[in-house]
Amino acid sequence: MVIKAQYHRALHRVMDSLGVQGLSASPISEISATAQLKEVVQYTEWHVGYRSRKEHLQGQFVNRHYRYERYRELLSRRPASARRQANIDIGCGAGVFSWAFLDWAHQRQVGYDRVDLYGFDHCRAMITLAGMLRDEMAREITDYPSLHYYSDIASLLRQLTNNHHPNTDYTITFGHVLVQANAPQNIRGFAEIVAHVANLIDDRSRCALAAVDARGNPTELANSWGSLLSNLEKEGVKSRQEAVSSHSAKFAWLSREN
Repeated sequence: MVIKAQYHRALHRVMDSLGVQGLSASPISEISATAQLKEVVQYTEWHVGYRSRKEHLQGQFVNRHYRYERYRELLSRRPASARRQANIDIGCGAGVFSWAFLDWAHQRQVGYDRVDLYGFDHCRAMITLAGMLRDEMAREITDYPSLHYYSDIASLLRQLTNNHHPNTDYTITFGHVLVQANAPQNIRGFAEIVAHVANLIDDRSRCALAAVDARGNPTELANSWGSLLSNLEKEGVKSRQEAVSSHSAKFAWLSREN
């Protein structure tokens, strides 16, 4: 059973259990680190749930899987592999990129017992929501992997080290966060995570870096992506970029300098 068929229902069950109503107007553009659970639920529902969207209620067309499909499209550049697979989603929010990643793995016949899910988000309430949605979907998808999501970088790095399996392919993903939180100190923190992962890979592993801007800010994405790669170069991480069809997406393979 694919995640795509589950995540909307899971989100709406969480909303109902919390007594949270959907929004009738667009929420703020960025969730703060101190945002409360109700706020992050409504933010997530607006962007990926669409139950409360006026045009949807009126029967007009809404692509209910827009972000998911953008992420799946970029992940399709990741070739099939029999190795263990790990997703590190930076700016993970409620886990949308992990849903696309799990369906990508399922399509390539990678069992969920060979998939590890890691994430970082500065908002603890988002981490809480991601766990609630995972637990909802695990009712139907009983082998759904555990989430290793954290709101501080140090805890994430420790978990990555402690849980590392040799011969693992890593896919590091960014949703809108490279545009949304692109201050220099944030980019340096993101680069710290990426460089840590690059240090874990061995000769039989591959490490991919993927970024999507779902809101159409290709110039901001390009600037942030360039800053990220520059910071990685300072950390001794080489990048080999691949051309992608969309101006609002980036993809690169990473390796350590010899």
